[in-house]
Amino acid sequence: MTSKIMSDLVMHINSGNGKGIWVGGKQFQLLEGIYQLSHEIWRDPKIEEVKSRIMIKLDGGIEFSIKWLVDLGAINEDLYQKGTVALTELGFELIELKKSMEEEE
Repeated sequence: MTSKIMSDLVMHINSGNGKGIWVGGKQFQLLEGIYQLSHEIWRDPKIEEVKSRIMIKLDGGIEFSIKWLVDLGAINEDLYQKGTVALTELGFELIELKKSMEEEE
């Protein structure tokens, strides 16, 4: 059941603009890219600045701002405008989904 939810979620997210997002010169589909970005950002020395502009929280409490990603050029302004609310909701959905998957094991 859970893997079905996850695959539906991935299909739904990846069917967006099809372009995904860029991290460290590599292109990722959106869902995978969010996780990749969370790990890249965790290593960033400006993490405190990032945390002061929280919009989304993912994977073990790693926090970052989608606006900050726009500033970096990782996503464009249009995607930011359309996606901020959806991505914020997705972030919390993923946390809940991860918790429920861990509980099932």
